[in-house]
Amino acid sequence: MEFPACMPIRHPMYLHEACVKHAMPAWAKATLWLGWWARRWQLPDSRLLAVAVLPSRDLAAMFASLGCVIAGAQQFDKGFGWDDLVALPAGSPIFWKIPGSKTRYEGVVLESMALAGHDLVPVRVEKGGSRERGMVWSFSPGKFAECIFSEACLPTRQGSQVMENAFAFLHSAGVQVKRSWLWSAGVEVSLRTNMTRFWNAIDGLAIGVSDFGLCPAGDVLCPATPDERRNAKVQVASAARASEKASPVHILDGIDTFHQVRDIGSGNVVVILDRAEYSPEVNDLLLNARSFSRDLSRELLESVPERFPPGFELSAFILPRE
Repeated sequence: MEFPACMPIRHPMYLHEACVKHAMPAWAKATLWLGWWARRWQLPDSRLLAVAVLPSRDLAAMFASLGCVIAGAQQFDKGFGWDDLVALPAGSPIFWKIPGSKTRYEGVVLESMALAGHDLVPVRVEKGGSRERGMVWSFSPGKFAECIFSEACLPTRQGSQVMENAFAFLHSAGVQVKRSWLWSAGVEVSLRTNMTRFWNAIDGLAIGVSDFGLCPAGDVLCPATPDERRNAKVQVASAARASEKASPVHILDGIDTFHQVRDIGSGNVVVILDRAEYSPEVNDLLLNARSFSRDLSRELLESVPERFPPGFELSAFILPRE
């Protein structure tokens, strides 16, 4: 299987495990495309439900999540700007750092004020340098431009390296990614899975593009659990944990997560099952979805591959938002 022309990937991807290089298998390409497709198409009055059945779903959730990350980076317009800071209501948490400094700051926005015709946004420092806690910094547009801001907790030095690894990989793949996307708040996909199985599956696995450097699979996803207070592009949670936050895409990995499909109130939904998990309950869901589904638009169909690899079965429905 080849990627559709509308996808940004312009170079072959390879998997590396135990120092052995493998061409990306067709089923992995199909699953990566599925994640990209689900993240790419955010419909104003409808939502996408896609159910993929594979011979085995080992690593499938990782590739689908990577597809969501690629689409999110591709579509990113702008990062957190001055107007966004001005619009934050008093009491909002905000995070920032000064490039070249090791100190990460966390503060609370106070009531805005005007001074000599210039808007200023005062922020009380909650965490930062030992002598700066409790101080009030007043940000002007010029001072704002000197810092990196985010509505999510900025990463540590190790976390920053993870983001740089992801940036390098996406850039080498042909994605026109902006660095501000890395620092922006908001996940591209929420993944519900057996966490032990998921992390064990990607442990030691790296991804490379052509002859460029390798990126650990865990880094390219920029992942975090719901309890971690930091920027993340893939939120990974236990299969038993119901989806709590809004997300553009929700991936339900395996039959243990399947029951959550009716509880998700926002975003598109991708269900990944292996052949042994296809049950009468799953079949009933597909039949019910088909009765409510709208026709896929020509635009959506044009971004679907001409053919899928053997053993990869996909059912997709456009359902009205509740």
